[in-house]
Amino acid sequence: MIADGRVDLRIIRIRALTGRRCMDEVFRPIVVPYTAAIGDDVALMDDSCRPHRDNLKDDFLFEEGITRMEWIPDRHPIERVWDILGI
Repeated sequence: MIADGRVDLRIIRIRALTGRRCMDEVFRPIVVPYTAAIGDDVALMDDSCRPHRDNLKDDFLFEEGITRMEWIPDRHPIERVWDILGI
């Protein structure tokens, strides 16, 4: 996340990063306060990683008034490489 500034690096310990963990350890403590400080012109862009595509998190972002940009794989060609490699 960046908007004319920086945020601290968040290290996720080696455990499955579920949608719940992503919400509890990243979105609540970091994303929500950061977007509140920026204002209404915030659009969150994440990737197709499973924890980012969790309905619980999507509902949470909606309730917080955070707009999420649609994921368009064609604009992220590295995703094709991961598919080819089976990752």
